Amino acid sequence: MQVADDQVESGPPDGESMLHSWREVEVELGPAGKKDLKRARKLLENAGASPSTSRTKLDPALAPASPDGQAAAIESGTVGELVAAYLAAQCDVLASNDVGFRTNTPAVHKTRVAPRRLGSTLRVFDDVIKAAPAENLNDELVWYADLPGQVRDQDILSKRLTEESPSCLPEQVRGSVEAEIKQHLAAEREQAVERLNAGMRTSHYDHLMQLLRGWRAAPPLTDAAGKKNTAAVKYVEKAKRAADKRCLYRLEARTCPGSTTCLPRASTTLPAESGARPAPIPA
Repeated sequence: MQVADDQVESGPPDGESMLHSWREVEVELGPAGKKDLKRARKLLENAGASPSTSRTKLDPALAPASPDGQAAAIESGTVGELVAAYLAAQCDVLASNDVGFRTNTPAVHKTRVAPRRLGSTLRVFDDVIKAAPAENLNDELVWYADLPGQVRDQDILSKRLTEESPSCLPEQVRGSVEAEIKQHLAAEREQAVERLNAGMRTSHYDHLMQLLRGWRAAPPLTDAAGKKNTAAVKYVEKAKRAADKRCLYRLEARTCPGSTTCLPRASTTLPAESGARPAPIPA
């Protein structure tokens, strides 16, 4: 087993000022067993260390510095640790697909879903995450989610229509319907891709990427993040009850449109329909 104790500093290329610094202890397994690794982790945590939220030193270096120049400590075995890990995973999806879009290997569905899952997590764990930064990030995610969403909509529509057209009766089909559908939807998809690429070239998008790097490295958590990780179950159960209630209202709105007990359709959209499920965090 090898232990490295690093003091890291990051700053601009001109070297005139330092953005922030932090201490990082790395433990590499090597020929040692996993039991030794767990023992080393316990010793470090007992000495005051906390698990890092960053995979590499580059993540906190690129992220905005926190007010005190240090990333907030996240205790092991807490709700904050679970939420931070889930937020980081969705930030990773958006970062990796940023590269995918630029190299013509996009994962459109994952890119569309990740912002909605982030937004859902911000809502479900609203008292674990600071309100102002969460609102700022959510506004940016709403703006961005629409761009890959337009591309994904065309993919789904094209797939469904081309699958359904062969089942139509001969008298219902005029000309080369399938070819016309594909040609029309391909043109609309190309326009959606152009809008997405244009959006990714804006300062608005650069700001979002910077925000995501900051959230991945040092999510703005509240004191409630210190609750034991088993408390996460209550958050998810509460979100499920709310979703079930909205589902019932939605069914009523479709089956009894004249009922005064039904909510307006616009206010009963289920997050699950758009992939924005409450964060499936194991507690």
